[in-house]
Amino acid sequence: MSHAAHPDGATVFLSVYKTGTFSFDGERLAWARHGSCLLPFQGKAYYIGELDAWVGICSRLVGCIAACPVLDGRRLNNEAAAEPACKYGKDLPFSKKLERHLDANLTYMGLSLIHI
Repeated sequence: MSHAAHPDGATVFLSVYKTGTFSFDGERLAWARHGSCLLPFQGKAYYIGELDAWVGICSRLVGCIAACPVLDGRRLNNEAAAEPACKYGKDLPFSKKLERHLDANLTYMGLSLIHI
């Protein structure tokens, strides 16, 4: 359902519908379960350092952008994880109600300035 890379560069998070959220630590080669809550994204979420959060297309409010704090990748399997405190955009960049709308993707372009 959704996935995001942790800023540590070694961990990836995966949310699976009706199952929960898991992480895989590539350094320790270990899986961890983060409870039954799901990341609030549809597809890929991006880490935005300036916000210290993951940002992606929202899976709950169709057509919105969602942001949530980065989860701890080293959680033990027996620890219950609370659902992340997410924030949702007010604008609707796209709508699934439009007949011509097929898909949407979010691409992080950074905060660089264009010098002319």
